[in-house]
Amino acid sequence: MSAQEDLIRAGKLDAKQVEKLRGSYQKALETPPVLIWRNSGDVTTMAGLGGTFSWPENPQAPVGTVSFTVTSSDPPQPDGDGNSAGTYTSTSDPPGVGQGNFSGLAFSIVIAPAILLIPQGSNEGRLYYVQGMLTDENWTIYTMHLLNVDSQQDFWAARMSPLATT
Repeated sequence: MSAQEDLIRAGKLDAKQVEKLRGSYQKALETPPVLIWRNSGDVTTMAGLGGTFSWPENPQAPVGTVSFTVTSSDPPQPDGDGNSAGTYTSTSDPPGVGQGNFSGLAFSIVIAPAILLIPQGSNEGRLYYVQGMLTDENWTIYTMHLLNVDSQQDFWAARMSPLATT
């Protein structure tokens, strides 16, 4: 007897319930999320940032990670200005090993591209332009094309974990 059969018996599920669960599972496997590329002027929220991303900003250093937990965010706005904020933990240098608070700002399309600010110390921070991102229809961010404003280093940050909940 398999573990699945043991679970079905222990849960006292009838045949209809089991078939419904199997059908839902199979449908989820067959229907991958619709992914959307959003250029810098199309980013209207940073709400889907929560999770862990590879962070290969320095091509001469090992690839680190940055994990974001979004604690507040605006839904996508028709004119931009969908902001988010929260905490981050980094194993990457840059932006610097450690943890702290971050801000993600999706400005009005006419003003500027979206930015990500990761503070370092009390008066410093790393500012990144979001040159584009791959999201799903719920704005979960899977990949970001970022540009460090100070160093002019551009790189791709890719999601390594499921979406983190707030």
